[in-house]
Amino acid sequence: MTSAAAAVLAGRVALVTGATNGIGAALAQRLAREGARVLAGCRSPARFETLRRAVAAAEGAAVAARLVPALADLEVAAAVEALSARLLSEGIRLDVLFLNAGIHDVRHQLTADGTERTYAANYLGHFRLLHRLALGGALAPDARVVATQSESVHANPFSRADLDVLARPAATPLRRLIWRAVASPNTKVLLALAALEYGRRVEGSALAGARFVAASPGPVRTGNVDQPGLAMKLVRLLGPLVLGPAEGAAELLLWVATAPEAGRASGLVFDRKRRLVRLRRTARDPALARRAWDATERALALPPFAPARVR
Repeated sequence: MTSAAAAVLAGRVALVTGATNGIGAALAQRLAREGARVLAGCRSPARFETLRRAVAAAEGAAVAARLVPALADLEVAAAVEALSARLLSEGIRLDVLFLNAGIHDVRHQLTADGTERTYAANYLGHFRLLHRLALGGALAPDARVVATQSESVHANPFSRADLDVLARPAATPLRRLIWRAVASPNTKVLLALAALEYGRRVEGSALAGARFVAASPGPVRTGNVDQPGLAMKLVRLLGPLVLGPAEGAAELLLWVATAPEAGRASGLVFDRKRRLVRLRRTARDPALARRAWDATERALALPPFAPARVR
């Protein structure tokens, strides 16, 4: 990162979901080092304390003091609602919102809320969080929402926006059979569509300058690869050859969060070489993006996303 980009972060406020592992932990540490106040999204105080100690050991107590816990399990609607309400009550104004947390290669499971687990962790929890914070006034006018994307949105010919899961999340024989392979890529397509539709819905509003963009760092060595299963075992064996470091992915996310060229419009996705990627049709169809947004609001019982217009 250039010194100019790093200077942009000093004194800013950032929320990072999934901040206690992998890319999120590297991102939280780097943000704090550059002088940002970091709301570290995590599922428990113990996870936050582990992060804080690691940052203190690596960067010093003053840097670690810039970390603040933002407790919420993205798979639990009430937890996301509680975090959103807390941030709004405290008058938090976010300069950057990193939608980073995610899981992959796990079997089909329903959460206590009745949503599918991978969809809840990767997409629905992030959608609810953004929806609540944006409409509640917690985003700065020039804020940047940055999603950690997957190569599936531009390189996987089988990924798609499976909207049926939003309305009917229960398992079927076919879902049980293919779920580990398709769930995470499909949630990433939904995230890409959400960024596109967000851009349309904020036009002419006070949030028109708050862009929703993404970074696609490629395969990265994170805790997700420690999950059971033959695919993850193979990935671990080939790790040094195919997996990049979390620090490199964090660097890319920071660039997307600060570079002027990365914030020209919502819906843009940049690869590990900071090149704009061309999304597959299923991830850039405006009509599908509108349908997906409406379907998600219905699934989560959220009000229509209508930011105050500029007069």
